[in-house]
Amino acid sequence: MNIFFSLWEALVWQPQINLLYLFYKQFNDIGYSVVALAIVANIPLLLLYAKSYINMQKTRFLAPRLQSIQKEFKEDPLEMRKKTLEFYQKHKINNSYLMYMMVFQIFFITGIFYIMNEIQRNAPVGGMYTWLVGSNQFLFPTKAFGYLDIAGKIDTQIWILILNAVISLIYGLYTFKWAPQIKMPVAKDQTSEEAMQAKAMEQMQLFVGIYMTPILISFFNFYMPVGVNIYAVIASVISLSRQVIITNYYAKDARRLYEEIVESDPGADQAEIDLEKSLIVDLETKEKNIIS
Repeated sequence: MNIFFSLWEALVWQPQINLLYLFYKQFNDIGYSVVALAIVANIPLLLLYAKSYINMQKTRFLAPRLQSIQKEFKEDPLEMRKKTLEFYQKHKINNSYLMYMMVFQIFFITGIFYIMNEIQRNAPVGGMYTWLVGSNQFLFPTKAFGYLDIAGKIDTQIWILILNAVISLIYGLYTFKWAPQIKMPVAKDQTSEEAMQAKAMEQMQLFVGIYMTPILISFFNFYMPVGVNIYAVIASVISLSRQVIITNYYAKDARRLYEEIVESDPGADQAEIDLEKSLIVDLETKEKNIIS
């Protein structure tokens, strides 16, 4: 256990506390330092998020073919798994990007939470911080923006919790309702029952994404100190901005996604290829109508 904690301390805790101190030297305010830390922490996620988004669109677009494979080999689970993996490899679908993002965010959240607790206890820091500062004690005040106690409980500043919940709600509404959506094909052999199940699943995802996620985030953040909630608000704003930029970019560039799928699947029958090409034409027509 000590080995894991030592690794976490070296890879997560120490880099964050050193960055926080360097930002504090620039801004002379712990609040702005936490904001800067949140921005820096989320910059590396842009590329991962872009890959995750395009991977998700590929998965949605190719879902009818994957369903056909699963139906064909439903009596042979091992063969179905093998064919599914081959299908993912052929189309370069990698579902690990989202997991990488979650792990990265969890590491940073745990790091900032630990920092807030250590500041409150005025615990010794050590490591590179001692070398940078010349002391093993926290040398910056705990007041953010001149009046917020970053190590205090969030119930004293409930408006920050509400603000983060509102941003999360807007994120869900944009993702599921307002964002440009890439048109997806429907399986040729889809039954009415399967269509109803797909619709029900879509409605469930919409409900969870729009309404349940802000509630769960608020419940989790209620037990976090003010400093962690400031970090969470900035991270939410960055996530929303990232979502708007990437969804609009790939909606305009969806043609490239379709063409890549056609090229990566020479085994597709002509009807499926024609469907994909018709979607490209449909997209081009919409773009011309918008321009005109």
